[in-house]
Amino acid sequence: MHPSWSSSPAIQVVSVSAIIIIFIFFRKYVINKTTSNQPGLPPGPTPLPFICCTIQMLLNRPTFRWIHKLIDQFNTPILCIKLGPSTHVIAVSSPNLACEFMRKQDVVFSSRPETLSTYLVSDRFFGAGMEDGGPGEEETEHVASVFIILKYLYTFSISDFFPWLRGKTDFEGHQKIIRTAIQRVRKYQDPLIDERIQMWKDGVRKVKKDVLDVLINHESPKLTDQEIKARILVRLTCKS
Repeated sequence: MHPSWSSSPAIQVVSVSAIIIIFIFFRKYVINKTTSNQPGLPPGPTPLPFICCTIQMLLNRPTFRWIHKLIDQFNTPILCIKLGPSTHVIAVSSPNLACEFMRKQDVVFSSRPETLSTYLVSDRFFGAGMEDGGPGEEETEHVASVFIILKYLYTFSISDFFPWLRGKTDFEGHQKIIRTAIQRVRKYQDPLIDERIQMWKDGVRKVKKDVLDVLINHESPKLTDQEIKARILVRLTCKS
C-alpha cells in the first residue's frame, strides 16, 4: 500500500503555509487597496483581530486615564481607539477640535449609543427624617444610589462593543452595581408613582402639576405604568 500524500506531514505543512501566504497577500493587497480611498482615521494603538483594543482597555483601568496616556504617547490632540469589530472611539483633547465636534458637527455627534448602563436604567417615597432635620436612612440610600448610577453612566464596558455579551458576562462588575442601585432607587420612587397613577384613575387628582402628571396623561402614545417609571428614572439620573 502506497502512503497517502494527504496524510504526509510535509504536504500538510506546505498546505498550511500556502493558506497563510494567501491570507497575508489578500489582507495586504486586496483589503488595503479597497480601503485606500476611504478617509484616514486619527492615530491610535494597533488593534488585534476581532477583539481589537479590548484587552488593552481591561488591563489599563480606569479607562479615561489610559486614554489620556495614549494621547500623550502618540502626541496627538485626537486619538482613535478601535473597540469591537466596527466601533471606533474618538478621544479629543484640543478645545478647538472639541468645538468642531460639539458645535459645527453637533448633528452628527449629538446622539449617544445605547450602553449597558443606559440599557439598564431605561427598563420618592421617603420615610421620616432625622431628629435634627437631616435626611433619613431611606433618603440617604436613595440619593447615594442615584449618584452610583450617575458614576457608572456611560462608563466603558466590554458589552457596549460586543452587545451579544450583554447579560452573559460582567467583567467590570458594572452590571451588578447598576442593577443594585436601580433596585434601591425604584424601591422608593415606584410606590409614589403607583399612588399618583391611582389618584388619576380615581378622579382624586385632576390638575397636571408636574412631569409625572404629564406622563400619566400622555395620550400619543399612551404610556404603560412600567414606561412611566422608566422615564422618571431616566429623568432623575439625567437631571441630577
